[in-house]
Amino acid sequence: MGLKKNFVWVLSIILICTMIILSLRILKLDIPFLELSKENTYTNTNYIFSIGIVVGKDPFHLSETKVIGNPVLTAGDVDDVDAEFVADPFMIREKNSWYMFFEVMNNKSGNGDIGIAVSNDGIKWEYQQIVLDEPFHLSYPHVFFTGNSYFMIPETNARKEIRLYRSTEFPFVWQYEATLMSGLSFSDSTIFQYDRRWWIFTETDPVGDGTLRLYHSDTIYGPWKEHPASPIIDGDANIARPAGKVLFYQNKLFRITQDDWPTYANRVRVFQIDELTTTDYAEHELCGYPEIETDTLRANLKTPVWRYDGFHQLDLHQIGENHWLACIDGLARTSISRQWVLKFRIPFTKEEVLSPN
Repeated sequence: MGLKKNFVWVLSIILICTMIILSLRILKLDIPFLELSKENTYTNTNYIFSIGIVVGKDPFHLSETKVIGNPVLTAGDVDDVDAEFVADPFMIREKNSWYMFFEVMNNKSGNGDIGIAVSNDGIKWEYQQIVLDEPFHLSYPHVFFTGNSYFMIPETNARKEIRLYRSTEFPFVWQYEATLMSGLSFSDSTIFQYDRRWWIFTETDPVGDGTLRLYHSDTIYGPWKEHPASPIIDGDANIARPAGKVLFYQNKLFRITQDDWPTYANRVRVFQIDELTTTDYAEHELCGYPEIETDTLRANLKTPVWRYDGFHQLDLHQIGENHWLACIDGLARTSISRQWVLKFRIPFTKEEVLSPN
């Protein structure tokens, strides 16, 4: 009998607490230690990526406007292959023209190819053609210039290699140059020069997107040596996989990374690299990275439809004082459901927020 009374008492307390929380939620009052909200759950993995342009006065405060008309590139713009989506954009500015390289998911082959679009102003883009097609999957066409030539390191995870390509007739003709590393499932390899050395961030977890490795070399061709602090990230899909070029800004280095948990391509996050030598590495996250603002929304939306479910690539370019241009790839999944989620949080915690110049 006593156990029954205790059970009824506990159940009554739970029901009263639940009713209080729901009442506060309906009244739209803030609960400092609880958050009740709807979360998306995804019933398939049908990713629909498209590419957009955003602008800002610095790399950490970006927005899209009606003048841009995002997305600027979709699968429907590709006219030389049957494309499922376009993603992973990288831009190069050469003289008075902009060139954007990106993955084109080829429905016929089931592999990604590398396509190119051209623009005079970085805002309005015209698709041109596929510039690199291999019998295996290609994506993440990291394009860069060194030694009087343009080079590309696309993701060639299917070959378990990091392959280097060189343009013999920029921007349309590319040829295989060398294999820089092999033996692991290298994803989204990101190369940069710093302190008279070459460095590569690359994700090597073939399943969970949770392992970030760092390599360095005297020359672009190697030999490449793994950093003693590598893996930099181990077992954390929130912050491991690269999401664009390393950013040099105000004499500092910033690593841009994908947040791939609990679902792929939620958003990007930014880490400031505090120390980078051949023996030491240190970084910290720039918390509070703001959402991309927009003036293109309908009244009932918080995010534009074309990137409603996130984005996982950010390529930044400074084109003038207090004037930045960036390309991103927006994600819109085709099959979702929603469920109520009750989250506990710790109030009064501090967060570093990026402020404009």
